Amino acid sequence: MIIAIVVSLVVAGLFHDSPLIAGFFLGVGGSALVTLLGTIPLTKYHFKLACQVAVRRNELIRVSISYLYRVGTPGQYLLIRGKRFPDQFQPVGGVYKIFPSGLTRLKKSFEVVDDGLIPIDESSNNDLRIRVPSRKIIGFLKWFESSEDRECTPIREFHEELISDGLLDAKDFPFPVVQFVRRHYEPLRFSNYAKCRELLIADIYELSMNEEQVNLIKKAVDAHPGKLKWATVEQIERHGAEPGKPFSDQIALNAQWIL
Repeated sequence: MIIAIVVSLVVAGLFHDSPLIAGFFLGVGGSALVTLLGTIPLTKYHFKLACQVAVRRNELIRVSISYLYRVGTPGQYLLIRGKRFPDQFQPVGGVYKIFPSGLTRLKKSFEVVDDGLIPIDESSNNDLRIRVPSRKIIGFLKWFESSEDRECTPIREFHEELISDGLLDAKDFPFPVVQFVRRHYEPLRFSNYAKCRELLIADIYELSMNEEQVNLIKKAVDAHPGKLKWATVEQIERHGAEPGKPFSDQIALNAQWIL
């Protein structure tokens, strides 16, 4: 790519007396430069990731990008029993969805393929849980960060997990107000579960609640102890284990991301 840019500029210089030829090669060099800029890492995280994937450029990396809710009162956080993994409690939230236009673009521009690890059904259809060639990973992340052609609000999972399932009433939480906390990046690592390298990213949002809404969530936890629970920081960090007590409820690793 860099060679193409240099050659184009040299040839354009040699034919500076011929505007047509010079213009053509300047155009070629400009197009190559635009393509090159699209692959250059923009942040420290991008740069580190680009170095990690530089060798195995055709390797497929499993990517899962989600959003999670931090719902808390002093000293404890709300967790919900998982649907796909019912043996554990986890934060409210889930994987972002991709719009049909986004799927077409991802397959064409970034050569993504379906993950296939979790069965694709009505619930998981169009999830942003895919596999991306390592040489395309930086461009893919730039696409995600642009918010184009994908779900970009965290409201859907709040309704699906808490309202639609009858744990909370829609009239009490008609328009969930959330504050963006941060974007959490897990280190790129090999997953025994997926049998490939895996990249996990999650946007963390904090639910803003008035006193009445806090009390309603407390009542919901009391009314549905098998589906909802409060967990302290220590319980979350220990994945549900409590010293001196029988192990009962496992807490998912991603619960630590909301702390």
